[in-house]
Amino acid sequence: LYIAPGEEEGSNHVWRVDINTGERTQLTDSTCVSTQDFDMSDYRCNQMLPVSASSSGGLAFVQVPYQTPDGKFIVEDVGEMVVVTDGGQSAFASSLKYIPKNMSWSANGEWILMASAVDHGSGKDLLAVSKLTGDECGWSNIDPRPVDYVDWSSRNGGEVVYSAAGDLWLVPLRTFNNPPGRCPKFELNKKIQLTSTGDQEDRPQWLHFNDWIAFTSDSDSSLWLLDPASLGAAPITDVSFPIKHSDWQSIADSTKARIKGSMKK
Repeated sequence: LYIAPGEEEGSNHVWRVDINTGERTQLTDSTCVSTQDFDMSDYRCNQMLPVSASSSGGLAFVQVPYQTPDGKFIVEDVGEMVVVTDGGQSAFASSLKYIPKNMSWSANGEWILMASAVDHGSGKDLLAVSKLTGDECGWSNIDPRPVDYVDWSSRNGGEVVYSAAGDLWLVPLRTFNNPPGRCPKFELNKKIQLTSTGDQEDRPQWLHFNDWIAFTSDSDSSLWLLDPASLGAAPITDVSFPIKHSDWQSIADSTKARIKGSMKK
């Protein structure tokens, strides 16, 4: 998934590319999806921050209205988060007061977790939204500092990893396995600091095929892998430019063993 211009001038939409064939498919257009509180059908919207759920096939993105029905352009920071089914139909649209920094699906595809892009004045940074019902669990205060990036796709679904002020942290969830629709609760008394190197670590991402975490760093080696069980980490790139994003499919067993052997706390 990626964001690229559409046919309309100034528009940006969600596209999907098949890496096997190179075929590109535009998934969204400038038509806004309405919320329960506001009819957006005559507005024009851009999209941003697309994320897919590997377990359910759902697609979430933030839509940002840029033009009113009378043709006036909008410059406000306001958007709606929308979940789209495989058939392209809107499952629900949830109104947001702030455009998030990033979004992450839970491992079971039931919840979407968002990190706020603004200071609420209350220190609360994370909002959970249920894909099943569209219900919101409200903002959660998991760190006194602004949360920069969050990933909830651990294999067991019971842990969230996030970055704040240049370090990585892991927080268990107390009610993840409760009945569907029950709001998750962060078990803050069991929060673990994963890094404290003095470098700027960011963009943590669970590897779906094991329990390691990939993250970026402003050290000499930009991309690292971390084992949260041992708190050992090892660099896997040695480049002079910053890496903004990574995505993972698999690691050979022999490579995994070599990386694990080189991990240091």
